[in-house]
Amino acid sequence: AEALFPVRCVCPRLDLSEGASAGDAYADRWPAEKPEGWWIMLSTREGKIVSVDRVKSAERRFKQDMKFMSPPVGSYEMLVSVVSDSYVGLDQNLPVKFEVLSPSLLPEYKVHAEDAALDDEPTLFDQMMAGNIEEDSDSEEEGKGSDSDDDDSDDEDDKKDEDSDEEEELELKKKK
Repeated sequence: AEALFPVRCVCPRLDLSEGASAGDAYADRWPAEKPEGWWIMLSTREGKIVSVDRVKSAERRFKQDMKFMSPPVGSYEMLVSVVSDSYVGLDQNLPVKFEVLSPSLLPEYKVHAEDAALDDEPTLFDQMMAGNIEEDSDSEEEGKGSDSDDDDSDDEDDKKDEDSDEEEELELKKKK
């Protein structure tokens, strides 16, 4: 039985002080700014690449989680390679040993009663759809009765506009 196998790589930058972050790479002949970058590769001893991730973190200590499908039951030795895309000579290769055990050795997974009860509750999607149905039926009914209300407010706005026009005319006559 294959399962997802996690590998976490933690890489500290020893040249940076605590709280500092890396800037651009020193590349005086490169025509543009170049931020430091790293490639983390997981491969077999035979050279077959199992996983590759690119890291662009400028933090002093960065973490990268890699996942791959676990091999069959047995003992394995792989190689984690951390390669700089900016500097020559900083590459590191670290051997990793692990053992894949049979799934039958794992304890039986038991669902908590409260978690099982959550399966009976409506999902967020169900709740949203139920809300949309209620809103649609209400909005049609409101739409029929609310047209007359909207017309009244427009009439009031028109009266206010007419009153302000009359006031402006009176002020102009007084000035003449």
